[in-house]
Amino acid sequence: MKKRVFHIILAAAILLTLAAPALAADTAASGRCGETARWSLSGDGTLTISGTGIVDPLADESWYDLAERATKLVIRPGITGILTSAFGGFSMLRSISLPNTLTTTVESTFSYCNGITDVTIPGSWSVGWGDFAGCGSLRSVTIREGSRSIGSCAFSSCPELSRVSLPSTMNTIGTSAFDSCTKLAEITLPAGVREVGMDAFRGCEVRVI
Repeated sequence: MKKRVFHIILAAAILLTLAAPALAADTAASGRCGETARWSLSGDGTLTISGTGIVDPLADESWYDLAERATKLVIRPGITGILTSAFGGFSMLRSISLPNTLTTTVESTFSYCNGITDVTIPGSWSVGWGDFAGCGSLRSVTIREGSRSIGSCAFSSCPELSRVSLPSTMNTIGTSAFDSCTKLAEITLPAGVREVGMDAFRGCEVRVI
């Protein structure tokens, strides 16, 4: 009987030893990124933001260490805002997923994220000043119904951007919003657009429909 119990304990110990690396890889690091928001980074490079309220990169002194480690960003429903340049320069990011609870950003939220190739903007959010400026690999932008404006310089200096889909709810395109998007050849402006800022399409060989 004692021998059998010993073998059971030994087998359990071996299984725990084998499982330990997988468990460690599942959550490589975690911390706070706001009063009621938290971040976690998995072993495969997925950065998940959960909780409620506003993402504040200054809430955790190790935040910008994530810039060279995070390859995928998932922001969970409940997050409503993101402070200045929170993900600016996260050069390893290849994809981002944004919730329909996001309503507010300050500026330059995802600027110079050179690995992102396409992005879908939830209808709850109007892209702010310079939020995707300098994203060198960005090719496609889809903005969902409900979004009403694009801020100044929002997509400026995105040389690979060639496809932009705007919702019928769009009414304002800010100054230099698509400045120097040299591959943007055509864009359809919804009937509700009442204001297009100065130099919104400067440097683009764009046909506005």
